Amino acid sequence: MQDSKKSKAELIEELELLRIRVRKSEQQSFSDISKNKPAKKEVLDGMEILQRVLDAIPHAVYVKDLKSRFVLVNRAFAKFHGKEPAELVGLNTVDLPGLTKSEKRKLIKQDREVVNGKEMVESDNLEFHGIEGNIIHRHVYKAPLLDSKNRVQGIIGFSENISERIQ
Repeated sequence: MQDSKKSKAELIEELELLRIRVRKSEQQSFSDISKNKPAKKEVLDGMEILQRVLDAIPHAVYVKDLKSRFVLVNRAFAKFHGKEPAELVGLNTVDLPGLTKSEKRKLIKQDREVVNGKEMVESDNLEFHGIEGNIIHRHVYKAPLLDSKNRVQGIIGFSENISERIQ
């Protein structure tokens, strides 16, 4: 039966079955890597190298999933929020310490623009409250993280402290 002839309940049931199949497939793929110790070590080594590369960048860098949860952050991003990188992974934008509700709304709005437009968004001078309560000016770039089929899988962000240039 074609999708246009299916009831809403049938479509929802089909979608749920597909989700279950995808989850099982993902679990199986991870399970296969977990059983293969050299492959698991290679993945972990690659993640460690990537983290070191990101930590060497003096500007805030992060990757978010489609629910605005941080998947990867560098040391500069974590320092801006007064945390260690591991403390921020898994948090949502609304959970970030030190930002006002207004600042968080701006960031979430930008995330939606990136995801919906599939294009980079640049903000020349966003003001944020630092963890000491001071105003920090940041130049922010956000771009979609695309998969091999050009579908948005997340958001890559980069921001630079430009406070010294502004004053």
